[in-house]
Amino acid sequence: AVKAAMSNPDFLVIDTPRGGEHWARGNNWKAGFTASGIEFFAAPADRSQAAPRASLRLNTATVAGKPLNIASEAPRREGSRVSWQHGSVVENVDIRPAGIEQTFTFASLPQRGELVLSLAVDAELSEDLGDGIAFAGGAIRYSEAVAIDANGNRIAADTQFENGVI
Repeated sequence: AVKAAMSNPDFLVIDTPRGGEHWARGNNWKAGFTASGIEFFAAPADRSQAAPRASLRLNTATVAGKPLNIASEAPRREGSRVSWQHGSVVENVDIRPAGIEQTFTFASLPQRGELVLSLAVDAELSEDLGDGIAFAGGAIRYSEAVAIDANGNRIAADTQFENGVI
């Protein structure tokens, strides 16, 4: 019965087994959320192989070339959302059966200008897909970023992976 439930595309379990650490499991992935960031595992193609993995954490944020204060703290979970308060930015991860979606929200910025976020990544790059980045032999996909302003206007944001940083 457990194997059948886990093969359902809508399978999703979220748990907080220890203080400050959260885990989620879909039918073909699992992820951990800690003060160190996100640890994502895809289901291996062959059960005898190790699960392909990628770890991500917010590294820096700048606006108009000036750094924003980025603090690190334990994440909080409310329902199917895990959140980190990083100084002036809130990082959210919405957990869904098919995977996770990461967003960053700024209540305000100290000035106008180009906003640049960098994420430290520990994973083997597979390829730049043009509309995202593939890691771990293509088993893990990080989509292109989209910026949404206060009015809800959306614009594609340049997303690159270089020297271990998105």
